[in-house]
Amino acid sequence: VARQLVAAGAPMRRLITDPTTGHLLDYARRSYVAPPALADYLSALSVTSSGPHSTVPAGHCDLDHQQPWATGGTTSPANLTPLDRRWHRTKTFGGWTYTKHPNATITWTTRTRRTTTVEPHDYRLGP
Repeated sequence: VARQLVAAGAPMRRLITDPTTGHLLDYARRSYVAPPALADYLSALSVTSSGPHSTVPAGHCDLDHQQPWATGGTTSPANLTPLDRRWHRTKTFGGWTYTKHPNATITWTTRTRRTTTVEPHDYRLGP
């Protein structure tokens, strides 16, 4: 069936899913803008902006590609982070960088190499 669709010129899209849950994990390179389900997931994971000491709700933030989309970054949970506009600009224009870790913590590094860590929301403390 896939060969027939390709031969007919149908658009194809690579979607990576979690085999256990069926949740979409990666939307590939064709999509710069995060689909609503991915944006909702990232908002629920972070609750607020992932910028240090920010209290801006994650749902009101930009979804920043840690590795820029233009240089090969994917639109995926591993590469997207909700940042309020101030922190998004600090990363883009201010020389700050961040690293996402597998446990969902984020380490920010300043231009002078000082670091600070942002923890994901702990739901045991309430919504």
